[in-house]
Amino acid sequence: MDRQNLSKLCGYEVVSMAYPCGGENNDERVAEIIKNNTGIKLARTITSTHNFKVQENLLRLNSTVYYIEDCLEEIVDDFLALNSDIPSLLYIWGHSYEMDAEYITWEKFEKICHKLAFHDDIFYGTNKEVLL
Repeated sequence: MDRQNLSKLCGYEVVSMAYPCGGENNDERVAEIIKNNTGIKLARTITSTHNFKVQENLLRLNSTVYYIEDCLEEIVDDFLALNSDIPSLLYIWGHSYEMDAEYITWEKFEKICHKLAFHDDIFYGTNKEVLL
């Protein structure tokens, strides 16, 4: 019901979510419940893969990196250095309130965004545009 209420408020169908409570309920059983009982098509976990492989199981989608991890800049550099015809995905996640708590500064994250910006060989998009 909450997804349907959110969809009404947004004016479009909400089809993605992040697992609540840090992904504590992220397992195959819960993914099957989501698949069989909701309109959710993508559910992000808090697990970082530190790789750029496009995943098939979108109901347990692992990100590349959590943006407060110390390896963030190194992972971004590795992504930008890729030279492959294989589709790759850099998926960074985080919460804006964490910047206020100084887990990461806005300036540091803005530096990362500038580094990633304006590359003709990168498609930039929303979860829906990129994954669905």
